[in-house]
Amino acid sequence: MTPEIRKEMDELGSAVMEALEEAAMAYEGDLEADLIAQTKQSAVDLVGKYQALLERLGPEDRLEVQRGLGLKIEKMKGMLSRL
Repeated sequence: MTPEIRKEMDELGSAVMEALEEAAMAYEGDLEADLIAQTKQSAVDLVGKYQALLERLGPEDRLEVQRGLGLKIEKMKGMLSRL
């Protein structure tokens, strides 16, 4: 995996973790409606970036990214469906 792809994966992972925290706060009722909408849009954007990254990669790198981020992305999708 190239350093650029690794950096993109790390940045995406950090953004996903932040979005998960915001989604958890929204789920617990600690965010107002406009912030919940922003959280949802953020998560949708992150899923799109994840999919775009996967499409650019070869099979080995794709598998590594899926192993590193796939579970977090699926968790985020699940939390979104509950908001």
